[in-house]
Amino acid sequence: MSRILIAGCGDIGTRLGCRLANEGHTVWGLRRNPEAIPPPIIALRADLSCPETLHVIPEQLDWIYIILTADGFDDDSYKTTYVDGTRNLLDFLGNRKSTSPRILFISSTGVYQQSQGELVDEDSPTSPVSFSGRRLLEAEQLVAESWIPSTCIRFAGIYGPGRTRFIERVRNLRVWFSTEYPTYRNLIHIEDVIGILTHLVTHSALEPIYVGTDNEPVDTYKLVCWIAEKLGMPADEIKSANLDEGARRGTNKRCSNKKISGTGYRFRYPSYREGYSEILDAMNH
Repeated sequence: MSRILIAGCGDIGTRLGCRLANEGHTVWGLRRNPEAIPPPIIALRADLSCPETLHVIPEQLDWIYIILTADGFDDDSYKTTYVDGTRNLLDFLGNRKSTSPRILFISSTGVYQQSQGELVDEDSPTSPVSFSGRRLLEAEQLVAESWIPSTCIRFAGIYGPGRTRFIERVRNLRVWFSTEYPTYRNLIHIEDVIGILTHLVTHSALEPIYVGTDNEPVDTYKLVCWIAEKLGMPADEIKSANLDEGARRGTNKRCSNKKISGTGYRFRYPSYREGYSEILDAMNH
């Protein structure tokens, strides 16, 4: 069994930590307000933006997950959290050098800026124009260039129980799409996020980068119509709606999970149909 640190033990980190601990691993969860961390995770109080607090990190770790969430959606917040926080953790580990864990850094497909429906995988160019994509890529590069072996997982849009914002946007007709050409969305259910992160610690030869997305990129219009039908909304209401142009995204790509599937991971929710059907059924009861 392994000794594992989750740096940034929020919603995803807590779900992951509980699963790993229940499988027999020793798991520490680090966050600024550790009161929310449940057992069997061992809670640690520290702030990656304050290097002097990192002395609580245990030695002889086998794995470190870096799962960060910025306080705000602006460049300063992303720099403080993802770039400065990651650098501080790497510097702390570098100064200690009493252990050689492997880092799993959780990133986003937002580092890809493709906008013409291109197929995207781990080897596709990254040239984000958004501040969030640029900061995530900067943090990725810090991890990749450090002395610690590392793997980066770029997750697509995460949905699942409690993550129903897109459903509400459809219900309120506040989502942008085109009926003239496909505008693709890439999704992954939160249970498969946890499944992938748990699976990777059992895999003997990890690649530097994985794309974490389900089996089926979906055209936004198709997804909106499918959810609307499940909600009982008239089809003509969707087609004639004055939808929210402000919700439009600049990227339009089809992400491939071929590499992560090649490790032997099998998706519990291989497409939006399985995942959203379960959520919508629960919402209707």
